[in-house]
Amino acid sequence: MALDIMTEKSMQDILEKVQLQNAYLAAIAGADPGTVTVSGWDSVSEIVRAGLAPKIFKVGDQFICPWTDKATEKAYSWVWDIVHMGQVTLEDGREVPGMYLQAHYLTPFAIQFDHEENERATEPTFSGDYSYYTKNPDGSYKLGEVVVGQQIPAEKEYYHSAIKDPTGNICRYGYNRWSHSAYRQWLNSNSAEKGTWWKAQHLGDVAPNELKNRAGFLSGFEQDFLDVIKKVKIRTQLNTITDKEIGTDEETVDLMFLPSKEQLYGTLEGSVYNDEAFEYYKQVAGFEAPNNGNSTGRIKYKLDAQTSADWQRLRSPNRGYSSHTWHCYNAGSLNNSYATTAGRCAPACVIA
Repeated sequence: MALDIMTEKSMQDILEKVQLQNAYLAAIAGADPGTVTVSGWDSVSEIVRAGLAPKIFKVGDQFICPWTDKATEKAYSWVWDIVHMGQVTLEDGREVPGMYLQAHYLTPFAIQFDHEENERATEPTFSGDYSYYTKNPDGSYKLGEVVVGQQIPAEKEYYHSAIKDPTGNICRYGYNRWSHSAYRQWLNSNSAEKGTWWKAQHLGDVAPNELKNRAGFLSGFEQDFLDVIKKVKIRTQLNTITDKEIGTDEETVDLMFLPSKEQLYGTLEGSVYNDEAFEYYKQVAGFEAPNNGNSTGRIKYKLDAQTSADWQRLRSPNRGYSSHTWHCYNAGSLNNSYATTAGRCAPACVIA
């Protein structure tokens, strides 16, 4: 006679299915969201796909999973907050129900949004691939008058970024375009090897300072979690200095992303694109309308020092500069700083 041996994993699978069935029954019965126990990422994903997440979970609920900094092998308990629910657009264009998660704590270290691109021109002749800059006596940059193909004079220093920036700020302070950022590459890399998660996005792009010492962010999560988060289409505004010809905003497809200024219930940047505010921040920010002022509800603490608040990097550019991106200060107000300034973040993702 054959016997079926119940392994620990099969028992766990059965428990998850029972909990999932109970969740469905509770949703049908009209139980209050947040009162039902669900374990296992597969069960959470199935509930979201069925469109029942708002009936079973509530904004502010938390999930906890392991995350390991693969560069140091230090393990953490990673806490996700449910910050929003709504329709999302997947990579293939389908619109489906989605549940947004955002990190409750800030990453245990900082990353540059983008390195300054003040490469000294070392090529022998001026190239049509670059805009060239010289330094003023006060250290500021000005656009140089050059002739493509002409020899670069040895007695004069020229710098360049492939981005046409009449202010020279990208050379000094980095580029504020989310799609080209080092931060985006780090968040969406599953490489566990240090020094392998970044590649240049345009001529003159420079590797972030943290590249050689950090592993890709996704490499720290277990596969059961990675299996349920999906790549979604997000839109991010563009600056008006270097990107005006591209448009007012652009679309990327990301698994992990930094929240925008608007998603943290900040004011509309430049009145050109209305990113829907996360419901969580509408509830906890303490304002009746979007506001950039101090908000205790926006304060974030460090994963590695959970009583110590710090600022977090956002993905939105300050549209009037080529080099500044928005961030949330440790007091909860929204402001902007150079893209070169390394900062921590509280990344977001979507279960769909």
